[in-house]
Amino acid sequence: GGEDDDDAGGYDDGNDDVPMTPTTTRRNDAAQNAADALNGSDQLPVPPTPAGVVSGHVDWSVATKRMLASLGPRLEEREVVDEKTGEIVVPVPVTVSEMCLARDANNSLKKVKKADAARTFYQVLVLKTHGFVELTQKGAYRDIEIVAGKKLVEQR
Repeated sequence: GGEDDDDAGGYDDGNDDVPMTPTTTRRNDAAQNAADALNGSDQLPVPPTPAGVVSGHVDWSVATKRMLASLGPRLEEREVVDEKTGEIVVPVPVTVSEMCLARDANNSLKKVKKADAARTFYQVLVLKTHGFVELTQKGAYRDIEIVAGKKLVEQR
């Protein structure tokens, strides 16, 4: 009858080459939830994929684009720049713990849920993989510090 073949076969209507499994669907939902948690709204425009990203058939997720769009300015505003050379003298890091705070209805900072913190951490790792941020950790169980990577600095 009027049933779509793709729906019956477990495939998304938008792309017949990519099977939509329960795991894929959960991953897509998790990415959207992370983006919502980071930005507080799903009505925000999706930032473009940054220049310098390896091209291919796979684009960056919305959550990764939004993470870079929110993290880039935070890193830039903390940097101490030499007035003569224009080079970054002291990159003051943002920590993953800072990224895992959100404002509540009373405008006070609260820790996000563990699942949202894990999603934030994952997006930071994606940005590290692509060279947009550099990460350091001074010891086991210590906070992870984030500074601008080579590609993020080149993009400015």
